[in-house]
Amino acid sequence: MLQETLPIFDRTRALAQKIDSNWKRISLPTPIKARFADLWMERIRYPAETSDGQIKLYTSSSNAEYVADVSLAKAICAVPLRTALHEYRATAVSLARSASITTFEDEFEVKRNTPPPSWSEWVAAINNSGLADIERDRFRTFMCDSDVFHGIKGIARTDFAAPAIINALGHRIDRFMIADQIAYAADSQLYEAVVSFVEKRASLASQAPGKALELEVFERALTDVGFETT
Repeated sequence: MLQETLPIFDRTRALAQKIDSNWKRISLPTPIKARFADLWMERIRYPAETSDGQIKLYTSSSNAEYVADVSLAKAICAVPLRTALHEYRATAVSLARSASITTFEDEFEVKRNTPPPSWSEWVAAINNSGLADIERDRFRTFMCDSDVFHGIKGIARTDFAAPAIINALGHRIDRFMIADQIAYAADSQLYEAVVSFVEKRASLASQAPGKALELEVFERALTDVGFETT
């Protein structure tokens, strides 16, 4: 199912704003960061080193980027948005292959705000697909209007969703490009753990501003989503 992405984008933005509002209280628990380090190694194929307040993410054997806990939490909150956007791209790649549309890479290397020259081929492929009517409407927009889809890049690029993610997180487009890789490396379980943690932090702050989160609240935030705290 090709989902409507605006509610997902808005939810991501709301979580990012909540994290920003409580940034002094966002120090991710060790189990969350350790799990993310494992996922980074598994999916990016380079190590991650955790420390107090930050994580060092290697992107090659010689290059690494330090990411603060606040930024890491925000990027992990973009997992559903990245997943939803990549479902659209996967559909485009599949239709191009099945309909023998050979111009996909060239026509979608950059963002589009108009239909591509091969649009008649795409229309035929979309009409012959198994997409529901509402999905077809959404998919046509995805193919022809990058701005409606939160400023994505050309969909032939594997990092096409990065601008949408960075927009949702409230960063400048030329900063925090690693957010796309973080959202790719994280999984839905880690996303739920981070969201639960952030929501509990924000709830405590609203009840008692300035009070540090107590240990049992840390543990509940983790055990609620299946993480061990011992």
